[in-house]
Amino acid sequence: NGLLRIIGQDLNGRMIPLNQTILKNGKPLNPDSDDWHFSIIYNILVDRFLDSDSSNNKPISDPKLPEIANFMGGDFAGIQDKINEGYFDELGVNTLWISPIQKQTDSSWVQWIPPNRTYSGYHGYWPILPREIEPRFGTADEFKSIVKTAHNSNTKVLLDFVSNHVHQDHHYYLDHREWFGNVTLPNGEINIRNWSEDTRLTTWFDEFIPSFDFPSAPDAIDQVVADAIWWMEKYDLDGFRQDAVKHVPHSFWKSLTRNIRDNFPKKSFYQIGETFGSDDLIGSYVNPAELDGQFNFSIYFNARGPFSSNKADFSDLGRIIEENRHSFGPIHLMGNITSSHDQLRFAGYADGQMEFSVDGTARSFDDPVGEIRYESTYSKLANFHAFNISQPGIPIIYYGEEIAMMGEGDPGNRRMMRFNLTENEKKLKNQFSQLNQLRNKYSSLALGDQIILKNEGPVLVLIKIYFDETVLVAFNNSQDPKTVEIELPIDIAFLTKLIGTGQFMKNDRLLKLKINPFGHDFYFAKN
Repeated sequence: NGLLRIIGQDLNGRMIPLNQTILKNGKPLNPDSDDWHFSIIYNILVDRFLDSDSSNNKPISDPKLPEIANFMGGDFAGIQDKINEGYFDELGVNTLWISPIQKQTDSSWVQWIPPNRTYSGYHGYWPILPREIEPRFGTADEFKSIVKTAHNSNTKVLLDFVSNHVHQDHHYYLDHREWFGNVTLPNGEINIRNWSEDTRLTTWFDEFIPSFDFPSAPDAIDQVVADAIWWMEKYDLDGFRQDAVKHVPHSFWKSLTRNIRDNFPKKSFYQIGETFGSDDLIGSYVNPAELDGQFNFSIYFNARGPFSSNKADFSDLGRIIEENRHSFGPIHLMGNITSSHDQLRFAGYADGQMEFSVDGTARSFDDPVGEIRYESTYSKLANFHAFNISQPGIPIIYYGEEIAMMGEGDPGNRRMMRFNLTENEKKLKNQFSQLNQLRNKYSSLALGDQIILKNEGPVLVLIKIYFDETVLVAFNNSQDPKTVEIELPIDIAFLTKLIGTGQFMKNDRLLKLKINPFGHDFYFAKN
């Protein structure tokens, strides 16, 4: 097992980009390998997915608490039903990322940040007990059943683990006040959501959400790491999604990863984190001693604009992809997203109902987006997911993206999932499924050397090469059909269309592509 690196020069003396090949049991990885590089993750927010057991529905009674910020009834029974129904198998995903499930506070709380809105802990990020499940979600036996049933269908399960903070009613805060920092800085300033470099390890998310002061409390590191190991062992988890990574010191992540390896030496676990910041900051946590990957925000923030536009311009995306390659390598386990529970829903701005600069939270409460107005919105989202499928890293589907769920920012991007679909939603879900099946079948999409053949205006054409497997991918993110001519960098005997409605003509190395409006085409190329 290992990583084979190949460097070289072409006939003109130019350096060839580094080639990396991962070897497992002496052979290059392929989709038959049980390896995280071939994962497609589906992110479930438990309370907002499906309510299949009304007996555990206990919304908080508070007239100041808006419905969208209260518990809505989603539960383990709903997830189990969809596993049994084959929803995830049909969609082509093979990993479930489940939102935090620790016991939450039973009351509503008012944010310190103006305009001081009222929220509940429906999302799971306000734990009050370290090793107990929120009863509104279900029971320990039900969660065990989810993991066991998923494993029986070769689907892995990641649990969202909260390590940065607790709710003020948590017994860790009540019994070990010394484990936590102060919400007030020495100069009297309130240290809430102060994202500066000086305070990012100590800032609180709210006045009732105390953050651990891990650098000053090694006992706290030991305890929270022990809790994570307990969850992994008791429920046979395959890894964690880690929240608020940059607000937790490296010493914690190193201790956690070391303890996972020591306790589960034969387990192939995966940890992905979320960090907002530069590639250098994000990448500083991605290494063998800490995390396997993080959300690839430099790709997401630079790709969402052109893919949501009616007049896309991919001219800068080639540079972004190359810079990302330098940051994380040609093969990696970073997460490729179209949206998340912390970002605006893609359909909301692709449909022209929001700008990127909008206050998504305010829109959630004061001016929610309406139903999708343009059919092209579905196609734009299909294109964006197709792009993620073609890139190194792990595609991540935030629940509802497969049907272009509308929404704003938090909490409007966390509406209740719908399963009674329109024809456009069914079509998009089918496109997601077809794209996921391609990713599961063709190694080159995850591991291949990538060459950007054209990135001009609304057209993006790239090629992925993995040994004797070559896949060519073409995008047109505009309202008009596009015809482009490309000089192929390698000899190709013939092309076979895998997915899409475009057309092609080839004459030796000259390739002429016709790409339909808001379309994507995948071709298998025989050398």
